[in-house]
Amino acid sequence: FIGLLSLASIGSGRFRLLFIPAVLMLGVGMVVIAPVVEEITFRGLLFRGLRQRWPLPPAALLSGLVFASFHLSAETLLPLTLTGIAVAWAYDRTGSIWAAILPHAGLNALVFLKLVTDRA
Repeated sequence: FIGLLSLASIGSGRFRLLFIPAVLMLGVGMVVIAPVVEEITFRGLLFRGLRQRWPLPPAALLSGLVFASFHLSAETLLPLTLTGIAVAWAYDRTGSIWAAILPHAGLNALVFLKLVTDRA
């Protein structure tokens, strides 16, 4: 992601315009597609299956840990585990997968905006 955004920020004129569709596709992937797919996978399938067998705390913790591990980053393991626990709780509380998808999309939108607006 960062490499693509770095390429989009160099040069000027027509060269820079070539990367606008790629950056927009990256944004859609991060803000729309990833939250939907990940929440259906980690909350709708994994957490729901665990929750049928376990109480809320261990089911939320394990699904949050698996979710964080999926992102393959040691530095974000703890914050993403906590995020996974929070959206699992929201999903459990409301019974709606949208209670997990919407905050996930919002968080990803903030990360995307930071990536797009940061100048290295």
